[in-house]
Amino acid sequence: MLTLASLALAAPATYEQPPADIAAVLDAPRPPSLRISPDQAWLVLLDRPALPPISEVAAPIVKVAGVRLDPRTHGPARENPYTAASLRPLDKPGAAPVPLKVDGLARDAFFDEESRHVAMTVTTDEGISLWVADLGADPKPRRLVGPRLQAALGSPCDWLPGDQGLVCRVVPEGLGTPPAEDPTPTGPRVQESLGRKAPARTYADLLQSEHDERLMEHWLQSELVRVSLDGKVTPLAPAGIWRWTWPSPDGSWLLVSKVHEPWSWQVPLGSFPTTTTAIE
Repeated sequence: MLTLASLALAAPATYEQPPADIAAVLDAPRPPSLRISPDQAWLVLLDRPALPPISEVAAPIVKVAGVRLDPRTHGPARENPYTAASLRPLDKPGAAPVPLKVDGLARDAFFDEESRHVAMTVTTDEGISLWVADLGADPKPRRLVGPRLQAALGSPCDWLPGDQGLVCRVVPEGLGTPPAEDPTPTGPRVQESLGRKAPARTYADLLQSEHDERLMEHWLQSELVRVSLDGKVTPLAPAGIWRWTWPSPDGSWLLVSKVHEPWSWQVPLGSFPTTTTAIE
């Protein structure tokens, strides 16, 4: 007879594995994702994982202002990065791909406009780093920036023309821990109605309190820096919620967009007010 005592002593349940035939289908390699250089001379192949591991599905998520991010990496939540990357010259159809070996998992690869370099953002448990490889006979990636890129709002880096390097969003030094929630309210929550029908879209993960606002400011802020091809990092702009950067054709100017207050509890971050300025 099954008793409550025997139930209490029973081993905890674990995930069951499917039959081998089904597992082979689910775990079958997927076609790689491709990146082609602007001069169409090089091809980067990014091996895509079949399914994310349960550890990735169960990873913590921070949800603020319609953005879901991984607090471990300051990147998108449940990103499931590529498992490997390799480089192949397109003018040699029979050439074997050259592995681009990095310390971590590649999340993206992108060429400069002159097709002389390929940059890669790489994810580890500590964060997202920047690697660059010179295209040629022996393209060996080297790390330029450690695991401190801010990728929660999109690609963290953009190439500058020539050999000027890249402009990147990075997590500020000494960011510290996220602000703790104060259970004591600072005042009443007031919403006004004009007394008429006003249909509005509904969104997920919106701000709901002053504490959510502080969390958003903590997790989404970044500094703008210039990264040279020898790894030198030069500050360009102080910490803020930077949405995007757009270098000028000669690399002497940088058009940037910054999100600023007032914060909204009705729409996601993409609809917040922004200021667009040029940085020399």
